[in-house]
Amino acid sequence: MILAGVGPDPFGALIGGAGVAGVWVVTIILGQMHSGKAVEYERQQKDDEIARVTNLLEAERGRNEAELARRQALIDTLLAVYHNEILPVLGDYEKKLAPALAHVEDVLKKMEWIIEQYERRERRGGATEAEEASYYRGGSGARGPAGGRDFGYGPGGGVGQSSGPGGGSSS
Repeated sequence: MILAGVGPDPFGALIGGAGVAGVWVVTIILGQMHSGKAVEYERQQKDDEIARVTNLLEAERGRNEAELARRQALIDTLLAVYHNEILPVLGDYEKKLAPALAHVEDVLKKMEWIIEQYERRERRGGATEAEEASYYRGGSGARGPAGGRDFGYGPGGGVGQSSGPGGGSSS
């Protein structure tokens, strides 16, 4: 086999000089070159993909840390405002509203006592209107709730209090 006069194309000389065997050799060589380049190309693509995903994850982690820092700063600010401004104001309101709350509790106790008296009368068969009127005017000798107080129902009621459920007319 003489390869003399082979020009710039060694594959052409191999195919021309070796025939079918040369075709197989050239195919194997080209297949190996193509496989190596394909593998290298795929590796490069995977490396690029890994680098891109890594950068995305790093950016996401940075955003998450920044968001966490913003939330923590907001929580710290709200706690500081609560301790320095809201709690003292609430304490002042508590001091100012405690007497009013005590008065409301007293009024609720009085109302409970009155409702209880109505329920007792209904269980006894009901009282006549005359008995109720004399009761609220103090004529029946019945005593009011705890301690004999009549809570301002009757002729000696306090300022701004009604004369009771009897209609308010004095006889």
